[in-house]
Amino acid sequence: MHMVPFVFFWTKKKVKLASLKPDTDTTKITLKVKEKKEFPCTGISYLSNVKYSSDNKKVAKVNSSGEIQAKKAGTTYIRCKVKQYGDTYNLVCKVTVKKEGNIKDPTSAYRNLIQSYEKKYGEAQLNEQKQFWTGLCYAKLLDFNNDGINELILTYQTERYNKDKVQYHVELWKYGGKSAKRVTSRISWSGNNMPYFGGLGICKYNGKYLLELTGNACGDNYYYGTKKDGSVGLVHKFIWKGDAMEGDWYMDGKKTSGNMYETYYKKYHANATWYSFAQSSNNNLIRKELSNTKQKLGM
Repeated sequence: MHMVPFVFFWTKKKVKLASLKPDTDTTKITLKVKEKKEFPCTGISYLSNVKYSSDNKKVAKVNSSGEIQAKKAGTTYIRCKVKQYGDTYNLVCKVTVKKEGNIKDPTSAYRNLIQSYEKKYGEAQLNEQKQFWTGLCYAKLLDFNNDGINELILTYQTERYNKDKVQYHVELWKYGGKSAKRVTSRISWSGNNMPYFGGLGICKYNGKYLLELTGNACGDNYYYGTKKDGSVGLVHKFIWKGDAMEGDWYMDGKKTSGNMYETYYKKYHANATWYSFAQSSNNNLIRKELSNTKQKLGM
């Protein structure tokens, strides 16, 4: 009698785990030049097909294992495409790279600036009867050129009694590595032929912020944001030369058509907020922006 051996056959088989789904731990990270970090993700099976890529390898590159290496200062997006159990997942992480040994933190400089302005012009006060603000009445932190370092918008007003003499001074500041540097300072107002109707606009276009300041009953429009060289400054200015009935628009010093002005106005204002200091409906928003900014600066 011959015995037939009992043989076990082992096969590799992918087992789908419903609870195992790829995802990012965080959607953004900050690195120093030459610093390395693993792509922040969870839920990826060792059986999955994973491919990594960088939108800008000059800023940060990523290898086949998901190790990110910072190359130079700037911002890019690292992408992770995962094919797992029949499904495809596209994970993205924003990577901001800062110069090695020179991590710029403007917190102290901006905090000192606000404190000096409040000492000079007073803290924010609202004349509810006549609807105008005095003192340092507005502050907001925004990263205009996406370099990981915030700029600071400030507004102050000094007239305490006469509504007809109210003028809102709006300033944009950037951090120069050791101290805050003023980009611009303008009296900004929107209409009715008197600066009492002061305000400022914050627009977002192509993923970047613009600060809009106006004058001459909105006949002058100045847009501050990211210039072609990546620095923060005046991007465009539109000036109306004429009266209420007839005149011409000038863009950056050159005569342009009304259609061109409308084109820029519409694309810049598709996603925009106007802060009017003369409208009571904006009072809570203005208070909130100032309070949030101070809180972020540890004040």
